[in-house]
Amino acid sequence: MADNQRTIFEAMGVEIKPNEYDLPENLWPLIDKIKRKSKWTAEDIDYWVPKLRSFCEVEEKWQNIFLSPLETIDLAGKNKDFTASTVKKLAKTAQVTEDAIPTPAERTKFHKWLSDNSKGNSWDFRKIIRYRREFEANQEDAKSQWIFGDWREHIHTIKDNTGRLLLIDPPYGMDYHSDRRSDRRTPRKHSKIENDTLDAALLEVEGSLKAVYDKLATNAHVLCFCHWKTEALMMEVIRGIGYTIRGSLIWYKNNAGMGDPFTTFAPQHERIIHAVKGSPILFKRKPDVATAAKVRTDNHPTEKPINLLKPFIECTTAKGELVIDMFGGVASTHVAAKLSGRKYWGAEKVKKFFDIGKQRIKTCDSQTSIYEIRDSDILQF
Repeated sequence: MADNQRTIFEAMGVEIKPNEYDLPENLWPLIDKIKRKSKWTAEDIDYWVPKLRSFCEVEEKWQNIFLSPLETIDLAGKNKDFTASTVKKLAKTAQVTEDAIPTPAERTKFHKWLSDNSKGNSWDFRKIIRYRREFEANQEDAKSQWIFGDWREHIHTIKDNTGRLLLIDPPYGMDYHSDRRSDRRTPRKHSKIENDTLDAALLEVEGSLKAVYDKLATNAHVLCFCHWKTEALMMEVIRGIGYTIRGSLIWYKNNAGMGDPFTTFAPQHERIIHAVKGSPILFKRKPDVATAAKVRTDNHPTEKPINLLKPFIECTTAKGELVIDMFGGVASTHVAAKLSGRKYWGAEKVKKFFDIGKQRIKTCDSQTSIYEIRDSDILQF
């Protein structure tokens, strides 16, 4: 032990044998503080010191930049979920990110971000992954696309391994025809949903998810709206293609749907199948029930609200990444993606819906007040 270190300990009234902790000397005052607070016995020291030593086993470069053992051990003493394994995972994730950054200047910028955000964002491995993925997305020269036509004719325009989220609202297999009219003598607002018989809908889902499989990144999310009656069949189709089902989400709406008021409970939700290709992370974990007010059906009979879609996009993708929706409708997914700073790809074959979607995409930046999420409407996970 250095004389100056011994003097400090003596002044603190701390009795430490040489090499008692077998740790760097700058950690001894902290360990002694933990020892006294936790009333360690000699047996406790033998148990805990090797565990604390593992906080020092990451590369010295990362210790100097953002994983100082003095700071990480201090946090571990306050948060039992922050462990030496956490520190090693952070260092490994930082190394993967550094390896993906080609220039010294950008690496220096990354190191500064790690340092400036230690004890905060850079101590969350998901935030480091997001940093890397945003960097990689910014290197891509891909453009967002809103296409008039059937997705089958245009799916080839998506570069392989680029989609990070497939967010679709396909036919449910319910033979649905919007019919909310107070005056039955007036014509319906919209035609029947195409391919919405059960067999046709299942084929449409199967065909689209097969076609987009290679377009999705190695690790990508899939969110597929459906009805509870057909959810199990949809899951079977999705699983058969090679995706993994992770869960079933619920969109709870503010109004009830159609149905026999004398024999059935009022339907007030829709299902969303969560599947994955590979093993993607969520940047923010959210509960599996989301509340959002249903929008008017003036534009489209099954239009989804922006404030429902936007949080889904933001917790599954990083800025600049590609969101795909081949059942474009009036471009709700694509507006939500644009407002979130993501790229998008979409196709819609009904000209009326395509034109509405085109106008919405064109104006959503300059008229964001239209899509603002009010406190009363905010997504409640």
